[in-house]
Amino acid sequence: MGVEVIELLIQVALFGKHFQSTRGLVPKDVDYAREFSKGKIGEMDRMAASTFGLLNEFFANRRPLDLPARIFGALKMRWGAPDSRINTIKYVASRSGVPALDIIRGERDLLRRLGFVVKSNPATEKKWLRL
Repeated sequence: MGVEVIELLIQVALFGKHFQSTRGLVPKDVDYAREFSKGKIGEMDRMAASTFGLLNEFFANRRPLDLPARIFGALKMRWGAPDSRINTIKYVASRSGVPALDIIRGERDLLRRLGFVVKSNPATEKKWLRL
């Protein structure tokens, strides 16, 4: 997959974090459908709800032993685990001191764990840096 999947997941997470902070609930497929699909639940809405739930679960649990603590912390900041704010790679790199390319590698691993395999090439990483 290309970086478009990351753009989509950022939108999924932004909506999910907003929904969670305003309603105190994790959004379900019907909530994503109301927001993005005019109320008709489709496969994308199911995927969005499932992926948001998996992201929440990933960051609520202990760090996987094969993921360095500094990368896990940077990813938590990136995906809004501590404060419900989704941040750019560049912002997280500047705040955490973790090099941007290391964050991208960690995020690629996170996405793989979620079932998304993103292309690995210089053009993709250049676009990824802007997200």
